[in-house]
Amino acid sequence: MSLKRNPQQERQQAHELLDMLPDEKLNAVRTLLEVMVEPLSRSLARAAVEEEELTPETAAALERARASLASYKVPSAVVFDLGPFPRNATGKIDKAKLRAAYLERLTEFA
Repeated sequence: MSLKRNPQQERQQAHELLDMLPDEKLNAVRTLLEVMVEPLSRSLARAAVEEEELTPETAAALERARASLASYKVPSAVVFDLGPFPRNATGKIDKAKLRAAYLERLTEFA
């Protein structure tokens, strides 16, 4: 007997569970879903904006984005963190520390 996945049924079950959540937990679930769907755009949307003039290249890139993307997908800011990646003892990138730093950075903009 093989169990087949039924996405429509899974969506229905998810909606039923959401309907049972108290209001104070619903916002947390919505935020989690937003991060799962588009983690990068969420972090960019909450990024701090520094007061500096746009270069012509940046202005052109934003204009291209405005022309081809929905308004809510156009980034309002871009943050570059050019610091070194955390490394483990063998010199590989420490993904756990990188994730933790990313999540900490997200909370700064929340």
